Amino acid sequence: MDVFEKLEKHFGSGAAVSRALGHKNRQTFNNWKARGRIPPAECPVVFRAAGGCVSLHELRPDIYPVA
Repeated sequence: MDVFEKLEKHFGSGAAVSRALGHKNRQTFNNWKARGRIPPAECPVVFRAAGGCVSLHELRPDIYPVA
């Protein structure tokens, strides 16, 4: 299961992920999914909102190496 699937499972849908992060555009999450990455500035926000269901490393392994 990839990070996008984990987030959808945790929140219930991609639109719910966007809403939980305070994005007015419900497509935000789907845009990230299509690009295959979450913007670096959004990673800490997603991490906190997800309550630990995903790690920063899972969100962006290129930026957050395994500690």
